This record gives sequence, C-alpha cells and structure tokens, in this order.
Amino acid sequence: MSKPYLVALGTACFDEYYSADSWVSEGDKLLVHPMEKKAGGMVANAASVMAGYGNSVYLVDFMNGGASNQELKENLASFGLNTSHIVTDDRLPDAKCIIVLTPKERTIFVLDFPRPKRVLPPQTQALLENAAYIYTTMAEIRRFENYEALLDSWRGAGAKIVFDLESTTFEDSSDPESHSGVSLPLVRSFWSGFLHIPAKSHGATSPGKHIPHRLVIRLE
Repeated sequence: MSKPYLVALGTACFDEYYSADSWVSEGDKLLVHPMEKKAGGMVANAASVMAGYGNSVYLVDFMNGGASNQELKENLASFGLNTSHIVTDDRLPDAKCIIVLTPKERTIFVLDFPRPKRVLPPQTQALLENAAYIYTTMAEIRRFENYEALLDSWRGAGAKIVFDLESTTFEDSSDPESHSGVSLPLVRSFWSGFLHIPAKSHGATSPGKHIPHRLVIRLE
C-alpha cells in the first residue's frame, strides 16, 4: 500500500525583508533598508512544517519558468516539499511579498497581479484525487476554472479538504460561502489527524516555532 500524502495547493513566493526605524502615516516617505529574502507563502510555509514531520507533501502551484522561480523551487525542495507538480506558466509574473520590519511590528505587502484562470494538467488532477488531504485557502481555490466541480471530484475520490481561513477571506458576514453549514473545527484537529499528534495537544512544535491556531473548514 502506498504511503498517504498531502497536497498543499497555493502560491509560493519570495518574501523580501526590509527594516525601518518607524512606520509612517499615509502620504509620508519611509526610508527602508534591504535585509534578505526567504522562500515563503502562507500555504508553502505550512506545507514545509508538515514535511518537517516526515510526511509526504506535494506543493501544487503555478509560476513562470524564470531564474528566480528556479531558485524558489530549489528552496522549497530543501524543506522536504515535492515540487514536481508545480506548473510552468510564463504568462505569470514573479509572486512576491514585501515585509517591512519596524521595532514593534511588521507590515506585509502582498503584490497582487491579474492572473489567468488556472487549469490543472491531468496528472496533477490525479494527484489531488488520490491525496489523503488537500490543504488550501478560499482565495487559492477560486483561481481555478470550475473550482466547485474540482472540489466535488476530489471529495468524491476520498480526499479530505481543509481550508485555512484568515479574517480577510470573506468580504463581509453576508458572504454566502461563510455560512455553508459545514463544521468549523480549530486547525489543530487537522494537524493532529495528519501529523499523528495527540488530539489533546494544543499545537505541534517545529524547531523554534509553534503552529498557530487558525479557523478551518473541513469538507467531509
């Protein structure tokens, strides 16, 4: 029997870090100092933690074939992620986040570009249908053509789907997809199921980090 695996579906990018002495009001000028860049992205970061526990984790993403993304894929692979299903699409710009660190806080700028609707290659669709878990966000899944049909096909094949939600996921409380009638467990139940952490645990620990508690929707 093949080992169960997880597919993390989401955008990976380089996080570019800058430092500043303080933050500014709108319309003011801010002097920042370049620091470093690190492989990042909300879904990719979580996937790296899961791979760090010895799990088999695939990252599915769409990116151009430029030198920066080749470096990014090498970084992701060094964290234990299988990047063989990252789809090359040279219409896409480089994904990037700019993070400005001040003495008391950090501010994150996510560069948002127009993107064509995503279409999965047949072999990647098969990968998703045979996954034990699919981990993603609502923003990521809505980038696919016919995403509702895709969700049905993955669930019908037996994959468990987990959405990681942030406060910005829904425009407002009247968003119909925020009241779909599915259960809303804490993220630790997902981590416990896949990482084999006791259910009573208050979170798993990676070297120097605690997995945050977030609200998730699991479609069962």
